[in-house]
Amino acid sequence: MKSLILALTLALSTTVQAIEWDSLEVSHQTISTDGIDDFSGLGFAGTKLIGDYLIVEVAHESVESSAKIRNYKIKMEIEATRIGLGSRTAISKDTDFFAILSYVEGSAKISTAGYSQEASAKGTSLDIGLRSMVSSNVELAGFVSLNKDSSNKTINIGTHYYFSDSFSMGVNYEKDSDVKGVSLIAKVYF
Repeated sequence: MKSLILALTLALSTTVQAIEWDSLEVSHQTISTDGIDDFSGLGFAGTKLIGDYLIVEVAHESVESSAKIRNYKIKMEIEATRIGLGSRTAISKDTDFFAILSYVEGSAKISTAGYSQEASAKGTSLDIGLRSMVSSNVELAGFVSLNKDSSNKTINIGTHYYFSDSFSMGVNYEKDSDVKGVSLIAKVYF
């Protein structure tokens, strides 16, 4: 029994020396707003570090919700795509400061039997934050998203547990004045 526990401990432990930026991720997201049922859906993202400082990021999210009002089923969908370019700098051997400027396109659609209404928006977002390895296999991250077309600031905090140098799972919490969300994330590093 002791050798089984030792083998599992060794298999699940890893030593990540620095912040990993080259990654692909999939997430399940739940978003809550006041007065509307929760939205849920999937997100996909990838980041690539070019050289020592330049970050390229691409992400797509799609969430939906439905409600029944007076015998009518109403479906609401929200999608967003983000393409970003940024920079990172190591402020210690296990902590990176980063800033990413992104172009964002989003759309919202409400539909019911025989009727559909859609709206879209484009804009920019600036993410500024820190990522830090607080132990050999636990990363903490926090950043603020500032949107050009809105006075809202979104605060994001999250953590990842590294099962190996090439795989982690984590959770992220985000909040602004109207919306809060939780994402469960699986991430592969290359």
